[in-house]
Amino acid sequence: ALADEIESAVIRLREAGSAVLMSNGYDTETASPLLRAVRPRVATFNSHLWTIAQRHGCYMLDVWGLRELYSPEMWADDRIHLSAVGHELVSRQALATLEGTAAIRRGFAMPERPGRPVRQAVAEETAWVRTHLGPWVSRRLRGVSSGDGLEPKVPTLTRVRGEGGQEAEQD
Repeated sequence: ALADEIESAVIRLREAGSAVLMSNGYDTETASPLLRAVRPRVATFNSHLWTIAQRHGCYMLDVWGLRELYSPEMWADDRIHLSAVGHELVSRQALATLEGTAAIRRGFAMPERPGRPVRQAVAEETAWVRTHLGPWVSRRLRGVSSGDGLEPKVPTLTRVRGEGGQEAEQD
């Protein structure tokens, strides 16, 4: 049903003449055991997104295949949101996708992660669920965003300067 809703929105955008950049979900293979459990559902949803993108001539940002994203420094302490470095990586990949210059990557190996004793892993995962995941799920169930009540950092459209101080072109 969600894929149908997304496809309907994409159709309306494309009929209006808009270019559409879509992004798939990330691979939860190396995430916490709770997030790892949703991996098959994310993969199925991603398949729907790729189909929609192909049917309607959309750009597709492949986050699942962006293996650099799976290094711990790419994620905030809550392991739900990207860090500044992770946002930079994804934004550069989005731009490369739009420009048609996205690098062709090979392989599917995940970055190595140090092992942990079971007792330590259980304690760390329990603390993460209590501190980050539980409150995040609770906000979603109540329809509250972590950004509710916050003012935008830049409330108006602003030109972005590219490398070398040149202004980026806008369509």
